[in-house]
Amino acid sequence: MSAGAEFPRRHVRYLLALLGLTSVIAGCSSKEAAGPPAVAAVSVSPSRPSLDVGDTLRLRATVEDDAGNVVTDRDVLWSTDRPDIAMVSQRGDVIGVSAGTATISATAGGARGSARVTVVARKVSVFIAATAPDPLVEGQSATITGQGFDSVAANNRVTVDGVVATVTEATRTRLTITVPAAECRPARNVQLHVTTAEDQQGQVVSRSLRPTTVTTVPVGNQLIMRNPASFCLQFAPSQQAEAYLVGIQSVEESPKSLTSVKVDAVSATAGGVAPSLAPELARAPRPFSWQQDAQGDTLMLRHLAAEAKARAGDREAFERHRAQPAAMRVAPSAAMPATFPSTLKVGDVVSTRVPAVGRDVCAAFTSIQAVVRHIGTKGVWLEDVAYPAGGYALSDIQLFSQLFDSQIYPGDVEYFGAPTDVDGNGRVAVVITKEVNKMLLGEGTFLLGFVAAADLVSRNTCASSNEGEVFYGRVPDATGSLGYPLSRADMLSKGPRNLAHELVHIIQFSQRLYGGGQIVFPSYWEQEGQATLAEEVIGHRVMGNATGRNYGRDVVEPPPGVLQWYWATFDIVGLYYGWRPQNPRMPNAPEQCSWLERTSAGNTGPCFLIDLLPYGMGWLFLRWLSDQFGPMFPGGEKGLHKALIALRQAGLGAVAGLVGVPADSLLAQFAAMQYVDDRVPNAAPRLTLPSWNLTQTFSPRESQVLIPRERTFSTFSDAVSVRGVSTAYYRISGTGRAGTALRVRAPDGNPLPAHMRLWVVRLQ
Repeated sequence: MSAGAEFPRRHVRYLLALLGLTSVIAGCSSKEAAGPPAVAAVSVSPSRPSLDVGDTLRLRATVEDDAGNVVTDRDVLWSTDRPDIAMVSQRGDVIGVSAGTATISATAGGARGSARVTVVARKVSVFIAATAPDPLVEGQSATITGQGFDSVAANNRVTVDGVVATVTEATRTRLTITVPAAECRPARNVQLHVTTAEDQQGQVVSRSLRPTTVTTVPVGNQLIMRNPASFCLQFAPSQQAEAYLVGIQSVEESPKSLTSVKVDAVSATAGGVAPSLAPELARAPRPFSWQQDAQGDTLMLRHLAAEAKARAGDREAFERHRAQPAAMRVAPSAAMPATFPSTLKVGDVVSTRVPAVGRDVCAAFTSIQAVVRHIGTKGVWLEDVAYPAGGYALSDIQLFSQLFDSQIYPGDVEYFGAPTDVDGNGRVAVVITKEVNKMLLGEGTFLLGFVAAADLVSRNTCASSNEGEVFYGRVPDATGSLGYPLSRADMLSKGPRNLAHELVHIIQFSQRLYGGGQIVFPSYWEQEGQATLAEEVIGHRVMGNATGRNYGRDVVEPPPGVLQWYWATFDIVGLYYGWRPQNPRMPNAPEQCSWLERTSAGNTGPCFLIDLLPYGMGWLFLRWLSDQFGPMFPGGEKGLHKALIALRQAGLGAVAGLVGVPADSLLAQFAAMQYVDDRVPNAAPRLTLPSWNLTQTFSPRESQVLIPRERTFSTFSDAVSVRGVSTAYYRISGTGRAGTALRVRAPDGNPLPAHMRLWVVRLQ
């Protein structure tokens, strides 16, 4: 035998020992010890194992000598008595071949041990190989392929994100299911779990799931949702920087309506990168006071706060007139001599009744004697004979008359139609009296001048009536001896705007009373919105401006010494957004403030000077309506406003019918415009205000701008309340978001009332 093939010496010893020749070996080498211990026993573990067909199980053999010591240098020979049931390798690995029982033996040193192995038929387990579509879509059909399914559909249990799915078809290798639809959950990864009666453990795999629909809105466009049961916005996962304006809006035409809303957002992860604050949020609002300064036209705000209360008696005059027999519902000129006949001459003294506004305007009045100071083409100007010193000079009255005849009267008539001239004199009587100064309608407020619907009906209906078109103006009183101090300069700067405003009320009331058809009192926001629009119209006429020019702050705030036609109107819009003369902003504005009515009509929102909201917001709505629909209306926006006054209806429904667009669409577009205008390039035209640049107009006055609630694409929960025709605004933005769902519901989780709307505009 060569050295390379030398038989191991221990094996030689073993063979010789079998022949009884151990002594020879011992004598051959002094280095050899006594012979190896004999193997006494071999044991196999586990002793009674079980395995499935096709599975492998390793057995372990333990070899021991007579003393019970484990012998490790013995070779073990493995064998099976039923290779058709179980085969074994020389490493002790048993392989299940078919169902049955086999004995697996291990032999070492002449000793043998064995194990009884049971092979069972393999149980086919559930195995999911693939799903389609990918991702799965809520509410839609999906297919699961694999093995181990039950061919009876009802015997398969499939859950998606923990919700049981309906199995519609089944074979051993294929299941068809309807994916459960969650209530406003975002696109996300979920667990898909399939079990059967045979394999109740089944298999769980992770799959992508997305909602049935995803909110898709092009930049600058708006989506309006009208079914409260479907108020869910689904934002798909995105790596881009995106921003959306979301509006939760009430279209209930009642300021008493206040709807509680729960806003829940769910993100598939913690949310995207938080955006920087919008520019208007990064600025701290600056304090403001009632003092008139370069920041606002607070004298006009004080007047309008009083004028809002003066309007309270006008409806009463309408109701009394309507209650008269039809034969008596005629213009006063047809029944009796006029208080201010066309035959009046300068110097004539007229007995005049001044209605006591803020009280029962039909019954309460003060009688005065007024002298005719000037007669123009469209106005006759009278002064209370008990006129205090330091009032208007005749030249002041002539200046007013010239402006009224050349600009105010023709401008208002061109836009809104002519008054019906109930006294037949072809003029408006302008009565300057100290009684206006004495009318106290709220702390810190005063009247510059007013008109009363009572004057347009007969004295048989309203005892205070002068039975003609009458404007009552304040006497200049710099010392405040008669009430709030207003100088001659104050009155000269504010008077023209006041006249333009009040003349529209005369047009509205007289046409509604005597224009034919049903007598309908106009909504408060219509009255004041159109009258405030007249201030803009006449301001444009006087200053050489025009509509559709996208004016900014330079026009709103003219240089000192220039008549201020626009200032206070924008201040009132700011009140709706939460501005107030004191710091800080009002919470819960604008959503809890309605611009439809006064506080006396149930408008109890938190906004400062809430009685004024119909002036500013009514104007803004009508200005937007004029810009959007005026160009296509017969007669332009002038024809639109004449038609609005001529309607024998009132309110938003009447406006919607006039322009042919549903009221909820108008409100949603108008609400979105207030933030989008000149902020989003190439925005849809309906979301813009062509006549004014709202973003630039408010930019120097940070405390007046509309500021939405700022949120990221993340999980959050808010509770808000929304008053009639108002909107709760959200700006939701971020970069690299996961799927995010926004659900809007009632606090109890049920759908909101039918008068609620949800809309979204993509800003970026």
